[in-house]
Amino acid sequence: MKNSKITMAILSTLLSFAVQGYGQTLFQITVKGTCLTTNANGGIVSQKLDNKSLIDDAVMALGATNSSGLTLVYAQNASTDPGIPGDFIEVVNKSSGTPVYTNLLFLYGASFPPALISTDQSQFAAGAQVVPLPLAGSGDSLGGATIRARALPKKTLISGSFNYTSLRSPSSTSNDIVEFCSGTFTANKAFTPK
Repeated sequence: MKNSKITMAILSTLLSFAVQGYGQTLFQITVKGTCLTTNANGGIVSQKLDNKSLIDDAVMALGATNSSGLTLVYAQNASTDPGIPGDFIEVVNKSSGTPVYTNLLFLYGASFPPALISTDQSQFAAGAQVVPLPLAGSGDSLGGATIRARALPKKTLISGSFNYTSLRSPSSTSNDIVEFCSGTFTANKAFTPK
């Protein structure tokens, strides 16, 4: 029982540090969603939004030929700007964990109220601006997300829902598309390079 309380205290502290900006942590993530856009005939079509499609976006943006050696992660506390805390969904190299492409930014603060943090600091809930990359137009937020994190004795659970508008395809330097995307994600296992 005593070890369980000590472990919970450590996890709570780690979650608190992550929320406050003291270090990035990578988690394996599962994304499920859809994007609506128009096809060549002008009809509205639905496209799958998932880990594979987000990795494919990175491959296209980088001009690479395949996705081997890449994986999608949730980067908690990824923003390097202390004035704009945020988490990212990004593609990393499986063997090193080095980021190669950032798909979505979840930025806290600004027009959203402060995060909710439980008294024991084991739970966190926040609204966030969603900025899809590559940046479109002025680079302003093009959506919103609700993100929850919970520190359990042996792991951290992170989940969220999001919706955003994308105006630029991954390899473009100007606004060339209109996509309305929505989905959910879950992350509960730390990413370990292999």
